[in-house]
Amino acid sequence: MQTQTSHPSSTGVAGGDPRVGQVLQGRFQVLAPLRQGGQGRAYRAVQLPLERVVSLEVVGADADAALQQRLLAEARATARLHHPNTVTVIDFGRMEDGAVYLATELVEGVTLGQRLEAGAVAWPRAVELARGIARSLRAAHRAGVVHHALTPESVLVSRDADGGHEHVKVRGFGRGAPVLSEQGRLSVPDITQSGTLPGSHAYRAPEQARGAADARSDVYSLGIVVYQMLVGRVPFVATDPLELVFAHHKELPPHFRALRPDLAIPAPLEALVRCCLEKRPEHRFASMDAVLDALRAVVDAAGALELSGVEAPGPARTLSSEETRALLVTDLEAEAPRVPAPAEAPVSRWLVGGLLLALAAGAVAAAAPHVLR
Repeated sequence: MQTQTSHPSSTGVAGGDPRVGQVLQGRFQVLAPLRQGGQGRAYRAVQLPLERVVSLEVVGADADAALQQRLLAEARATARLHHPNTVTVIDFGRMEDGAVYLATELVEGVTLGQRLEAGAVAWPRAVELARGIARSLRAAHRAGVVHHALTPESVLVSRDADGGHEHVKVRGFGRGAPVLSEQGRLSVPDITQSGTLPGSHAYRAPEQARGAADARSDVYSLGIVVYQMLVGRVPFVATDPLELVFAHHKELPPHFRALRPDLAIPAPLEALVRCCLEKRPEHRFASMDAVLDALRAVVDAAGALELSGVEAPGPARTLSSEETRALLVTDLEAEAPRVPAPAEAPVSRWLVGGLLLALAAGAVAAAAPHVLR
């Protein structure tokens, strides 16, 4: 990225923020604050001379150096990615005053975290959102990038112009930081002062506490996000961050019915989530391709239930034709070559087959009384 200077303008300061009204790097005119988190702040800005509205995140020179490095790490990682479900990086660098910045496309919408403040999401919509997130992660993994810190706050949700279909974009690639101390032991200060995204340790895979992570760590984090979408809370809750890390290592996630007996979520969908949340990486889905195959199997079976005329009870209703078509939208990467799966991939294929058999058996059992009549 080229220039690294900051040019203040004579425009007035809004809300006491001295950057509002400035033209940073000679090409980003700051319009208004968007959000503030920790020692950084994001702004709505206009990229000159293109007149393109962007999101501009700035971490000041007086901020923690590790926080600056994480922002730059995100910029470098995401700049390599080009996918409809991934936020596009426009520019990044260091200013003359020592601050660092990251300019990305501006997504008009809310974070998934804000979306979930209203509670659980109907399972067909949760599957639709999960598929968008998984596609973004799959593209990143194919480019050799692991997210490391996927949470609902790193997922942006927008709607089509008609207010119907929801679209997701993932941000924050590469921001995750290990929570292992220099002495090789877990400690509360390491966890609480790591500078990662708020609440990120509720979503991190067990192996990340040891500083290890690969694509299957993102599978685990996605499983936590989907779990929260379906029941309205994460599986492990603790006020002590260290207890939370140990829960990810030792405790089994509560079954959906134990937390929300009022929701009838398809059993194969819960089995899919629990596979994502296996403690050992080799027991999870081997890749995002396998996750997407399993999600597609859930959708296909739901459509088959509708065609059979069998109505599922309660909130786990069958999908309408319109909903089924929306979930069966052709994958934008269908023509892209798949990365060869690791040796443990057969486990995932067997699980997908099991999901299909379970769904088929359920459909036959439910339809039997109608046939006998």
